[in-house]
Amino acid sequence: METTSASPVSFPAQAESPPTANAEADWPWPSPESFPLLPDPKKFLLSFCSTASELARNIYIADRPLHILPASGAITTNLCEDVMYLISAQIDAAEEYLAVMRGKTSLSSGYQDCEYEEDDVRAEAVYGILHALYCRQIRFRDALLIDLEGCCAAANDFDRLMDRMEGWASDIGARYPLLQLVGKEQSEQAGFVPPQRELSDLVLLYAADASYAARAAHWFVF
Repeated sequence: METTSASPVSFPAQAESPPTANAEADWPWPSPESFPLLPDPKKFLLSFCSTASELARNIYIADRPLHILPASGAITTNLCEDVMYLISAQIDAAEEYLAVMRGKTSLSSGYQDCEYEEDDVRAEAVYGILHALYCRQIRFRDALLIDLEGCCAAANDFDRLMDRMEGWASDIGARYPLLQLVGKEQSEQAGFVPPQRELSDLVLLYAADASYAARAAHWFVF
């Protein structure tokens, strides 16, 4: 019986579509012009302070392993390091925002005429960070005093935070010499607290809480 092989099926060639008049419009990525505009300083600061408060909360509720410092044998956690990293990261974020507003990047077109005072934005950003840490310290201090080791670690962590914040105050003063002068007018309006006062209150709070945590350790001894 003679067999015949099936001939291959051929499809008509599809004509290539001609290029469109606006080739960039067909590109799947948005053009720089379609990026959303940066928020104005007031909206930025509202979002900035809200983010700082949430990040500070996450730091205090995180589970932390205990560490023993080789030099002194003191029990600690990484609370101090996390707090200082938060401060550094948030200040860097504020500086990046101000750099864009100054027109230092290609995305800043349209903001050169924006009226704002950099020192005011910077002062309120620093205040927002310090105020968030102050509130979270009050809210979550007792949650760290759950046993003898926790009290000892908290006392050492708060004492280290006090020392680190005092050193940070000197650094921030050298980096922003006008910062301490900002906020005097606002402090007379709407209850604005200058950053230097908030910093002082936070350092005093850490010192008081370090002493309180050390005394709380006696609850689990006697």
